[in-house]
Amino acid sequence: MQQIKHGGRRPRPSSAPTIIAAMLCVVALVAAGTAWWMLRPQQKDTLEHLAQPQSSSSTLNRDKAPTPKPQKSQERQKAAGDSPAAKASRAIATMSLDERAGQLIMAPMFAGGNPADLSALISTRHVGSVVLIGNWNNGTAAAKTAADTLQSYAPSGNQLIVSTDQEGGQVQHLKGSGFDTMPSAVAQGQMSADTLRSSAKTWGGQLKQAGINVDLAPVLGTVQVKRSSNAPIGALNRDFGLDSNGNAQHGIAFVEGMRDAGVGATVKHYPGLGAVTGNTDFTTEGILDTTTTLDDEEIGAFNTTIKQAKPAMVMMSLATYQ
Repeated sequence: MQQIKHGGRRPRPSSAPTIIAAMLCVVALVAAGTAWWMLRPQQKDTLEHLAQPQSSSSTLNRDKAPTPKPQKSQERQKAAGDSPAAKASRAIATMSLDERAGQLIMAPMFAGGNPADLSALISTRHVGSVVLIGNWNNGTAAAKTAADTLQSYAPSGNQLIVSTDQEGGQVQHLKGSGFDTMPSAVAQGQMSADTLRSSAKTWGGQLKQAGINVDLAPVLGTVQVKRSSNAPIGALNRDFGLDSNGNAQHGIAFVEGMRDAGVGATVKHYPGLGAVTGNTDFTTEGILDTTTTLDDEEIGAFNTTIKQAKPAMVMMSLATYQ
């Protein structure tokens, strides 16, 4: 059994090329959700679904003609036209090929860096997403300043995805005043689902205060091998540490808690890295997973969470699945 890249971030390698290589995993996840996120007008509640058609009822008077009811077909058409998918389709239709390509890129904003370094990428190369990465230790205020500056480079009426890796434990890139020290995912797995949802809402609120609208978490891999040998996930306590069903229920709680705070969540690393041993953040060699299948426990937590919680994004693993 061989292994490949997960795309998440733990204690960082010393060289920027390794980190940037890790960033490539993020690019694949952006395609499905990018158009809506980047091209819809800015508003406070970036993740709230548009209002569903209101049900209507008529009080009938037996002596009078009934009040006409709204046409169901008209309601459905209006709802479809106002849906995120419809808005995304209209936005894409107005874009050039260069603009469409740029929207698929997520550029890294390293701690201590200058947001102005990304100005041209966003304003002229149409990059639609940024990830705050590294040891951001100066609290919510510093992150918010950077996020606001980055958003100012986006075209008028558009909004960037500004994301970060905020899993908890060894993977928490934003720290300092205003940010709780998040427990590891394994510790989160020991919480009840209700408690985790409440905690995720708190953590999400802190991210929103910092100008972050997408968290690149949670990890939904179900570890299938000895934890200490599962280098990308189990050895670092990045998973909830439960079986597939337990991981799904806690994944749903995390996603919904973030959504409660107005922040999107990203389930990763589909279809799972729990059956591998090597950590592909630190290798360029392709790895083959011969264990994971379309209907086994490893992938089950993803399928359940995606169906029930509808996360904002899905981050893909770069493993090759036989």
